[in-house]
Amino acid sequence: MWTTAYAIRDEEFLGTLESIYVTPPSKSVMIISNGLYSLTYGGLTLILQMTVLLILIGRVSFIQLGFAIGFAIASILMIQGISILLSSLVLTFKQGWRIVFTFQVLLGIITPSTFPLVVLPENLQRIARLSPFTIGVEGFRNSLLFGASIKLLWDMIVLIVWSIILAIIGIRIYNYQEKRLMSKGSLGKY
Repeated sequence: MWTTAYAIRDEEFLGTLESIYVTPPSKSVMIISNGLYSLTYGGLTLILQMTVLLILIGRVSFIQLGFAIGFAIASILMIQGISILLSSLVLTFKQGWRIVFTFQVLLGIITPSTFPLVVLPENLQRIARLSPFTIGVEGFRNSLLFGASIKLLWDMIVLIVWSIILAIIGIRIYNYQEKRLMSKGSLGKY
């Protein structure tokens, strides 16, 4: 999430933001390219972790592994959709990266990646259960621990739909915000 959403601010720090914005291609391509880098890096990390898992445990079937990888890929794609949306905030506000960081911290609290949901207060548990991030994390875990099931297949479909919707929304909001800032002449003013 951080690499993709921070791409605009990074270009500003490098001094290349103005030269990028005078080129004809859509600027969302730069954001998507940073997203592809994140996907590649995350994917290679995932492959390494799954290889270690197979070596150490060895009792994971290829169906379990396939479902786990499917959940991981769908989750990463969903995060990229949100990251593109957050890029519009970084583009708009001088300290927009703080919004991304705050969102990431809040997401870490309500997503069961660090600790199980049962340790959260009830109101946060309800919010966490509605989060597509929870669907991804729990689906990944459950596919490795318990194997494939109809519920996991349904959860994966829901996660894929979330990924598509968030990618479309993220790209549209970013493009809208970019055009709005360019028309006001405030794109390079931070």
